Amino acid sequence: TIGYVFNTTAKSYGGDISCMVGVSLETNKITGVKIITINDTPGLGMKANNDDFLSQYIDRSGNIGVNKNTSTDTEIKAITSATITSKAVVSAVNAITAAYGEITGGAN
Repeated sequence: TIGYVFNTTAKSYGGDISCMVGVSLETNKITGVKIITINDTPGLGMKANNDDFLSQYIDRSGNIGVNKNTSTDTEIKAITSATITSKAVVSAVNAITAAYGEITGGAN
């Protein structure tokens, strides 16, 4: 086993958003996030599918926040004019990092 892949859902602007999140067993960090379903505003919330947004999660662990202006060690940069969508994806990812911590006995 090299890691885990989780599916999760959170409430977003246009309804539920479903994500798949990979976590490395070796590093306890996120290896990737993929949006499975999303129904948010075209041109705004749908930017959550862009690699520029999703790549912000790679190599992070623990609880992640959202910052409207920039990314930090503990926050991702929100999609401009789509903060609700950004927070929904963060919520989904945070649910996974919490579940991973439970599975591994608090490693994350």
